[in-house]
Amino acid sequence: MSQEHVERTPSFLNDRRLKFLLFGGKGGVGKTTTAAATALYRASRELEQRVLIVSTDPAHSLADSFDWPIGDEIKPVMELPNLFAWEMDASRQLENFKRQHGETLKTIADRGTYFDEDDINQFFDLSLPGLDELMAVIEVADIVRERQYDLLILDTAPTGHTVRLLGLPQQMEQWIRVLDLMLEKHRYMMSVFGRYRPDETDALLERMSTDLGRLRGLLRNAEATEFVPVTIPEAMSIEETARLLESLEDLAVPVRAMVVNRVAIGSGCPFCEARRREQEPYLKEIRDRFPAQNLTFVSLMPREVQGRGALEEYAQALMDGEVQPCLSKPSSSFQALSVPRLENRRTKQGIGGTPVLAQQQLILFAGKGGVGKTTTAAATAVHLGLRDGGKRILLFSTDPAHSLSDSLEQKIGNQITPIAVWRGSLRWR
Repeated sequence: MSQEHVERTPSFLNDRRLKFLLFGGKGGVGKTTTAAATALYRASRELEQRVLIVSTDPAHSLADSFDWPIGDEIKPVMELPNLFAWEMDASRQLENFKRQHGETLKTIADRGTYFDEDDINQFFDLSLPGLDELMAVIEVADIVRERQYDLLILDTAPTGHTVRLLGLPQQMEQWIRVLDLMLEKHRYMMSVFGRYRPDETDALLERMSTDLGRLRGLLRNAEATEFVPVTIPEAMSIEETARLLESLEDLAVPVRAMVVNRVAIGSGCPFCEARRREQEPYLKEIRDRFPAQNLTFVSLMPREVQGRGALEEYAQALMDGEVQPCLSKPSSSFQALSVPRLENRRTKQGIGGTPVLAQQQLILFAGKGGVGKTTTAAATAVHLGLRDGGKRILLFSTDPAHSLSDSLEQKIGNQITPIAVWRGSLRWR
């Protein structure tokens, strides 16, 4: 048995007691692929069980992984009678929630505050931060209550959003208690002048409180629930995984296995050999830092994992838990890759195409998780800071799971921090 072979099959693949599976990690590490492959594996081998996989990531990719149309409604996938998928549209679910319960919530606000009707309507029309996670929690709580599926799998958003989502049930229970207190004035007044009869406001709060309590209990149930972190052998992913595990421990969410994805192994392929040498210290770090986890190693696949055949192959790799030799044969004309040096030429865009700060005061970097947004933004800031010593540059992260500290190898907190090593010309937050 090789050093990187797991001692047992991952629990999330073969534990029939599990009712709730969650997959999370840094953007781009393969959460959706792992979740989709697990859903397909469990559904195809346990035909008597109804499996539902739900994406709570605002940038859905479940349909791409399955190579099957999904969308914002629960529908069967891949012609399997017991496998269902849903790419949740939080904004549409919010509108549905307002349509069903908006008037009841406004009644509570009217009974328990001094706001007039216009103030209350304006508040309920606001688009508040965290609504994606809020609606995900409400919808998942509904699914758990209805018990129509034997196994619920959550393909979560990147780490920061996921941690916020998992903490919401407890926060929402406090919010419901506040709403209940707001109704106390009305209940008291009604009892003074007659008899208070519970109505739709009491029923809504009671139902939501019961649903959230059930969901919070399920999240902490080690026999029925498991959170599976997915990582890759790279520094920033490892650091984010460590922070994720700390948050899961604080929330008492059970974790037993961890998937280490895209592990390269050399077998005569120069690229794989180079990648393998680069990954070796990170693989050792993963073993040293996460000894309590059942580590499942998955090879770097030679092609994108998309469609049933590729997902079944990936699921088999999860079952094996062992990296496989690279199947690619080196080209006879293989040459070492090199990055051409940018010419120091001045253009209308700046040196080598770099933006000129005098012309462009705001630069935004965006894209799918894991494609290198933070790296590109940090490299650009460093370059501009060194080049334009007289300019004050602010590098700002809006990701709930920040990784600027990892990228720049310096601790950064929730305040603007000058970076002395860059001659005082670069600042970030």
